[in-house]
Amino acid sequence: LVTRLPIDGSDKEWVLINIHLAAFDGGSKVRRRQLEAVLSYAIAQYDKGDHVIVGGDWNLEFVKSPFPHKTAAKYLFWIHPFPHELVPKGWNLAFDESVPSVRTVHKPYEPGSNYVAIIDGYLSSPNVVVEDVAALETAFENTDHQPVLARFTAHQ
Repeated sequence: LVTRLPIDGSDKEWVLINIHLAAFDGGSKVRRRQLEAVLSYAIAQYDKGDHVIVGGDWNLEFVKSPFPHKTAAKYLFWIHPFPHELVPKGWNLAFDESVPSVRTVHKPYEPGSNYVAIIDGYLSSPNVVVEDVAALETAFENTDHQPVLARFTAHQ
C-alpha cells in the first residue's frame, strides 16, 4: 500500500509504503523478489526527491533472535535473515532490538518457550531522519505480532 502525503511549501511528497512480504515461501525466494521490487520502487521515488519510508512485516529477521526459546526447529522453517546487503547506501533500517515483534504460532504464546524474532520495522531514504523507533510489549495479546512505532522527520 502506497500513501502519498504533501510536504508543505514543497513539490515533494512523503511516500509511505506499507508492506507485508510473503512468509511461507520455500527458501524465502519469493520474499527476496518482493524485497527487490519494493526497493526498486522506493529508490525511484527517492530519486524524484521524495521522502520515502517503507514499513511493516518484512518476514525477514533484521537480527538473529537473542531471545531464549524452546521451539523445535521444525517450526522455524519460515525464519530467514534479512539480506542487509540489498539496503542501498545511505538508507536507514529502523527496528527495536530490545522487544520481539513476532512469535511462532504453533501453540499459544508462552514467554521463553515460543520462538520470537524481530521482523517488523522500517526502511527510510537518506533524506529522512529516524527520530525514534520502539516496539510495544503487549505479550502478543491480540495477534502474533507486536506494534512497532516510529517517528520520522525530513532531513533538511
